[in-house]
Amino acid sequence: MKKSTKMLSLMFALLLLALPALAQVADSKANAGLVTTATLKSAASLLQQPRADAAFVAALNQGDEVQVKQMGLSWCLAVSGDKEGYVASQLLTFSEVTEAETFAVVSANNGRLTLREKDSTKSKALGKYNNGSIVAVIEKGDPFTLVRVDGKEGYLLSDHLTLTGARESSGTGVISWPDDPKRVRNIKMRWSGKTGNNVIMNVKTGNEFVLLAQGDDWSEIELLGKVGFMMTKYLLMDTQPAPSEQAPLEPGATQAPSLFGTVIPSQATLAPVQTAPGASQAPAATPIPQVTPAPTREPGEYITDPGELEPIDFGD
Repeated sequence: MKKSTKMLSLMFALLLLALPALAQVADSKANAGLVTTATLKSAASLLQQPRADAAFVAALNQGDEVQVKQMGLSWCLAVSGDKEGYVASQLLTFSEVTEAETFAVVSANNGRLTLREKDSTKSKALGKYNNGSIVAVIEKGDPFTLVRVDGKEGYLLSDHLTLTGARESSGTGVISWPDDPKRVRNIKMRWSGKTGNNVIMNVKTGNEFVLLAQGDDWSEIELLGKVGFMMTKYLLMDTQPAPSEQAPLEPGATQAPSLFGTVIPSQATLAPVQTAPGASQAPAATPIPQVTPAPTREPGEYITDPGELEPIDFGD
């Protein structure tokens, strides 16, 4: 009898520890397929990857509407007609707010914020968003700000949001285990560049990321609609140019220029990306230094089982 009781207690404890992971999976499934409408400020190119030298997918014109499937401060995953690809975030507008306040990043004291149907903490909850979640600002207010995310429009507490404009990226890469790149592990993404009770989510190796800022120990990245920090040694940067196979244009049609100039056709050696007049060149990706085998691993910075996930507090 005592043995059975201990087993039940252990199973119950493991279930409690796994609840945040189950909630994260449930949120991802619930938000899958949901989109947010944005308008192009100027002509651009829809690209196959979130980088300036990626393959051309479709031409976008000023005033065109796209459906954003995944928010990003540097690149947004969007759909135009039957085409899907990435467009530079600074070319998108969601409302009439200033460019410096186009986006907001959830930064709640307890790690998660509730999206409300109305501007009241007693209003219906439309969803919960972890710190680092990127949302589009529709109307800034006090104490609530009206936002759009995952195809939903609602209110978030303004004191727990960090307003920001679009940002430049510094390249792309893949999350990787240093001494065995093929090994699948879960790496912690945090909302500040230090260890502690600040976990946004756990990300499996093999997931692609966009680099925002590189540091010796910690680097700022965005992926899966969130922005945060991860230990630099787990980030393997792309050092080769992306394939840029030019899509054929219809007779008489011309390709709309992107923020980064004309898309470069496929060739053995890619020339430097040209920029449109007046546009700034996105900084070139700087390869992250090679990590030596069997590095010193900080306790708690990786997990082997969902049951080891750190709990996240709920609330507004």
